[in-house]
Amino acid sequence: MLFKCLSKSLNEKLSKLELVVKNAGSNSLYKNIKIDIINSLAYITSVNAKVCVIEKLEVESDSNFSFLVEASSFIRFVKKQKNGEIKIVLSDKKDSITIYYASGEYSCPAFDVNTFPMVYNIPDGGINVKMNDYVSVLNKASNYTEINELYPCIENVVIDIDDININIVSTDRNTIYRYFIPNQDKVEKVFIPVSNASSLLLDKHINKSLDTLSIKVDDTRTYFSTPDMDMYEIHFDGNYPNWRFVDEHFVKTSTYVFDKDLLVQALQNNLKVNEFDHCKLIFTDKGCGIMSENPMSGRSCKERLTALSHNGNDIICDVLCGRYLGIVKSISYNRIVIEHDHKSHFNKIYGENNKNEYFLASSIIV
Repeated sequence: MLFKCLSKSLNEKLSKLELVVKNAGSNSLYKNIKIDIINSLAYITSVNAKVCVIEKLEVESDSNFSFLVEASSFIRFVKKQKNGEIKIVLSDKKDSITIYYASGEYSCPAFDVNTFPMVYNIPDGGINVKMNDYVSVLNKASNYTEINELYPCIENVVIDIDDININIVSTDRNTIYRYFIPNQDKVEKVFIPVSNASSLLLDKHINKSLDTLSIKVDDTRTYFSTPDMDMYEIHFDGNYPNWRFVDEHFVKTSTYVFDKDLLVQALQNNLKVNEFDHCKLIFTDKGCGIMSENPMSGRSCKERLTALSHNGNDIICDVLCGRYLGIVKSISYNRIVIEHDHKSHFNKIYGENNKNEYFLASSIIV
């Protein structure tokens, strides 16, 4: 029972599983990688309490067989190999493997495949999306989630599809991030939760040049598939916050437009003075500024800004300075629009030429 492949190709697959292994914790159930050789295709599987990833690799093999190997040491060994052909042989007793490479051989224990956690089949159906349109957005949205034991649902990004739009949404209870595109293909209505771990895996470790990513969802899991990878994760407990209520009830009463670089500089200067407190936004027709005071050190900062345009009521509110700085920096446009709703005390922030992506950030009215 043997298979052959290039060490570089195997290393590329194992490197994509490394994050799953690292997040496995101390549970011995998740310390191994499972390799199934079926019709000259290797299915390399790693699983932890939340996520399962299956990488596919074409190999030369003499038969169909399966084995488990301790993940960390196996990945470490393959990483050290120069690119070249390697041969992996499973012993007749299926209790060890030997890896033959250009300058020698390496042996390590193999374990009973029946001790590996159950791996679920990927169901049929689902939706197909262009990876370049979604994967990077999912990872960006994960920056606006929160690790919260009481509300595990907000540790996730959601793809919320309705009749009009395909929405990618996240929230940390202070900010709602929303990216949307029209549902031109009339994809069926579905609510798809995606964890931060899966967002990172999809963004960093899949081939985005491939045309489509297939996404499926059932009552307990979300499934992702590409031609050379399958992945699924367990859903969170509880109900996701009703982001639509906040979004649909936002009524702008003020609109101000600022130069991005000047706005970033003003927020940075205030953050240096009072890193853990609010700063005050004062936007009026007579002038605009951002102010912060640190009662512990007695230091203060007052940054004046010139609005490129404005209309509506004045805005005077306290906001989380660091959070607003992160939002403005992440917007890839030179002109930043801040709309304000005086009733809900939310600010909508977006790039002037991109209304398909915006942030709804809460403020404290003064």
